[in-house]
Amino acid sequence: MADRGIVIGASAGGPEALLEIVKDLPPDLPAPAFVVVHCSPDFPSVLPEILSRSGPLQAAHAQDGQEIVPGRLYVAPAGYHLTVEGERVRVWFGPKVNAFRPAIDPLFRSAAERYGTGAVGVLLSGGMTDGVAGLLAIKREGGVAVVQSPEDAVVPALPLNALAAVNADHVVPASEMGRLLGQLVTRGQVETGASAMLDTLARAEEASRADFAAQQRGERAGQVSLFSCPHCGGVMRQTDETRLAEFLCHVGHSYEGEALLAAQAETVEATAYNLLRAVKERALLARELAALARGRGDDTTEARLRGIADQAERQAALVEGDLVRRPQA
Repeated sequence: MADRGIVIGASAGGPEALLEIVKDLPPDLPAPAFVVVHCSPDFPSVLPEILSRSGPLQAAHAQDGQEIVPGRLYVAPAGYHLTVEGERVRVWFGPKVNAFRPAIDPLFRSAAERYGTGAVGVLLSGGMTDGVAGLLAIKREGGVAVVQSPEDAVVPALPLNALAAVNADHVVPASEMGRLLGQLVTRGQVETGASAMLDTLARAEEASRADFAAQQRGERAGQVSLFSCPHCGGVMRQTDETRLAEFLCHVGHSYEGEALLAAQAETVEATAYNLLRAVKERALLARELAALARGRGDDTTEARLRGIADQAERQAALVEGDLVRRPQA
């Protein structure tokens, strides 16, 4: 049987569906399952404990570098992306995707690359579209796309968006999904012809790296550059002058290379001070709220808020040391 992995993505209303699913998963599930649920980084998640109590499989927050074992549920920690690489999971703090971290798309895309035809992608209740492009990536590699029935979802927008973009293999209520997933990873996937589908976003990161390398080598003359205008933030085009680096934004601000470099320094300084102000204010507010929690005897909330304040103060120290007070190079 081909190597297989289940990836599940959910947003608003998704935890309720997850509880329905895990109770019907077989105790000897021959594949790992990875779960991303949109959640706030400021509140500790107890989802793994709830899932472990609700079904026969052990669930836990994934840890970076952890070995993947069949029959386990790996849950993305709040505030971190979860992906799969080889035989291990990766938990990392990266840019938000579709305004979320953790986001569903990175997990689904990594599963498409890692498991190919053995990937089973599941989208549950939620809003907007995070996870749709990832489900397309799974279909492109010949994997299985499973979507919760919109009429069964607490928030049907995500299932509806998925069905509008993806030729799903199974559309079922959450009450039927656990048994279905067990069957899919046990009996194997039938050929769907899905590999003919395209996921153009899946190659965006590779194209971006190539653009950065070309910009660094000075090979984007006459093209849209990777620089934004320091004055208005607009996109800048690099002229085709071979002996000078000159840039012009779409509203008319222009810079020679050295002038742009100097203007960028001012932008960096202003941004650094804005960031320093923001993290110091976050630490100050968290300390104030922690004191209020202590006054009403709420030890759990006080500890959580003090943790947020400690993290913000560490961030402020990094900004102040590395950007604000660093000697001029």
